[in-house]
Amino acid sequence: MGGMLPNVRFSTVMAVLVGILSAVTSVHAQQSRWQLYGAAEGLSQQTAQALFQDADGFLWVGTRAGLNRFNGIRFESFGVRHGLENDWVNDIDQTRDGALWVATNNGLAHWTADTGFTHFGVDQGLPAKIVTAVVPDGAGGVWAATSGGLVHFDGTRWRRFGEADGLVGAGAWALARGAEGKLYVGTGNGLFETDGDGFREVVVDGLTSRAILGLDVAQNGTVWATTGTELIGVSDGREVQRVQAPAGLTFWNIVACRDGSVWMRTNRGSAVVTEAEVVEITTDQGLPILTVISVFEDREGILWAGGIGGVSKFIGRAFTNYTQDDGLGSNTVWQISRGPEGDLWVGTTAGLSRLGPDGWTTYAQAAGLPGPFIRSVVFDFEGTLWVGSQGGLSRRVGDRFEILPGLASAVEIFWISEDDEDRLWIATRASGLLRQAAPGSTRFERIQVPGQTFSNARILPAKSGMVWVSGDHGLSRFDGTDWQTFTVEDGLPVNEPYFLAEDRRGNIWFGYHSSRGVTRYDGDSFQTFTSADGLSSDAVYSVGVDSRDRVWVGTASGLNRFDGKRFVTFSLEDGYVGSESNAGSFLAEEDGTIWFGAIGGLSHYDPRWDPSEGRPPVAHVGSIRFADGSAHRFDEPIPYDRRSFSIPVTALSNVNRRQLERRYRLVPGGKGGLPTMQRRSPSDPGFLGHAPLPGPKGCP
Repeated sequence: MGGMLPNVRFSTVMAVLVGILSAVTSVHAQQSRWQLYGAAEGLSQQTAQALFQDADGFLWVGTRAGLNRFNGIRFESFGVRHGLENDWVNDIDQTRDGALWVATNNGLAHWTADTGFTHFGVDQGLPAKIVTAVVPDGAGGVWAATSGGLVHFDGTRWRRFGEADGLVGAGAWALARGAEGKLYVGTGNGLFETDGDGFREVVVDGLTSRAILGLDVAQNGTVWATTGTELIGVSDGREVQRVQAPAGLTFWNIVACRDGSVWMRTNRGSAVVTEAEVVEITTDQGLPILTVISVFEDREGILWAGGIGGVSKFIGRAFTNYTQDDGLGSNTVWQISRGPEGDLWVGTTAGLSRLGPDGWTTYAQAAGLPGPFIRSVVFDFEGTLWVGSQGGLSRRVGDRFEILPGLASAVEIFWISEDDEDRLWIATRASGLLRQAAPGSTRFERIQVPGQTFSNARILPAKSGMVWVSGDHGLSRFDGTDWQTFTVEDGLPVNEPYFLAEDRRGNIWFGYHSSRGVTRYDGDSFQTFTSADGLSSDAVYSVGVDSRDRVWVGTASGLNRFDGKRFVTFSLEDGYVGSESNAGSFLAEEDGTIWFGAIGGLSHYDPRWDPSEGRPPVAHVGSIRFADGSAHRFDEPIPYDRRSFSIPVTALSNVNRRQLERRYRLVPGGKGGLPTMQRRSPSDPGFLGHAPLPGPKGCP
């Protein structure tokens, strides 16, 4: 674990860049969502300054008054009365035998569940009381940074390293170990490295003879170090990146994340290095901790920040949210489009909002629009912006909007789409379905479909050239010559389809005006998915397909992603901007990110930081216990007269519980048949209770 100055612990990192960055952005237009844990969950003290995740998945939090183990719900505290000599914790790490090593203001503590705490202090060989960092050596021993220098423990004795070994500087402050076992040491007089054959200074301009305030090694081997005024990346002894701290900002502790990003603690909270700028994340952006001391990335890619006030989980890193407070016209969002100039255009109930390089701008009647309630926003083949609202249809001409007199205030526009012939199709309330007479024309013709009407339709021009329209009496399809309407008789659950989308295989997906789930049409038959299949709600308000051909379904109770096998749900708990998705608010970008609208604002989803995309947590199976509380070994047969038992199964994960799918089985053996098994406590997904096993034949 990388070490720090006394009482200073930070972590998390972003992007390998080339060149010098000096721009800084305080992200007032982007809100992040965190969950704070503290005294209410049992944290021993409210200053979290050391964070670590052990091999079993438990998060350990070091405070100024105790060591805490977090199981995702509650903290279990360890302090002086448990054998910890000093409970001011500066750093935590784990050796390969499973033992924890805890750096404190009075030595090192070694802990295992079996032996408890063992103290190592000045009397046991440390050169000074204050230990700022500890890191395993890979062979069962540890390196420790102290105010009196660097020491190594091989399991038997301590050895101090200093100038005679090539290590120059007043004390070791920070430690980091590379993938190949090389140790990096940050001192008050520069950065040093060793592979076991003496220490050598890393000679890079800006690091030489400078105090190293933070240090870590990325997965690609890049060594990151900060002196407070700069963040410098070094690979093979050469500088690969230099980031200047903008005026007034001081860099402190750093940790390299799996995605290549770089986060750091700053004097104003935290900051992240992206490919173009240094972005601050402070209380203005939702971080619940004013004074950040530690930041950590767990194995699932979830970020944790500790400091004065407790420890907080970044539950919405995959979602960047925009609301009315950030400049969005309204928190009720409708259709979203990307313009040819790169700006994002968003329809809201209080105007047409545009996100450009300078932030948000909202247009309404003063700009020529017929009304503020904007339902549809579309760019045609010439790059002209068309806007549908409750007041009619308009198009952008220069910096203003022109209302089409033929579709004025008497017409409410629900949807606009462009077909492969570059003609616009428009769904209205009073005039039904309209089609542009010719590409670029301002004249529209009414479309009549036998047995069908369109009072609140949605339009989907398919890749095949066909046009699909959801009507009042079923789902209609136009092949360029003839119309065909699909109804309940063809497999629809009801004759009121709503929003439409097409996946890469040409399947058509759609929801309904009532709570019927989402239906897929594969060209031959219709298949409907509901809450019984894992959908968070049967009330579907938007459907879209991303660049990876996954289907996204916005509902009245969360956002759902379908990969062809199962639904994964996102909600406020995951950082999504609202509990209810809004009608048709979906835009998939070429870079893999997605925009969603909701009753609550606008969300921008980045799959790189979605923890549900990662590997499942490791399951730990506890001891067999009978009803009387007695334990039983797994390698011993279970007597038939004691065949009612329970087994605790723990799979620690910091991902939203609803994103975890639990499957389990018992394999039959011996004389018994297949045992039945059920979850004993629905509120505790980590515990399974088992019904009585069947006895041998002829036995009850």
